[in-house]
Amino acid sequence: MTIESENVVLTKFEIVNGSIIESPDNTSSQPIQVSVNLIPTCKVSLIHGCVDQKIRAMNFIEYGLCLYAAPECYGGLWAACSWQFCVTGEQ
Repeated sequence: MTIESENVVLTKFEIVNGSIIESPDNTSSQPIQVSVNLIPTCKVSLIHGCVDQKIRAMNFIEYGLCLYAAPECYGGLWAACSWQFCVTGEQ
């Protein structure tokens, strides 16, 4: 098995009779940096908590206006929290 990232071989190994045998050319002395584009904070539970927190932080007038335009307000809060957690990775 060979693991590569951006055309750089990270490691090579074989599995023989259930044992891992590393390749002899697997002796890179340079540290390898792997960039990952996944943002671990993009979870529905975190986004839901963010929406809940924003609703609880509203004053009486903001809450009333949000209730008046409920689908747009709730959808907007979900969009803002999704942007915050899934695109920018903030917490």
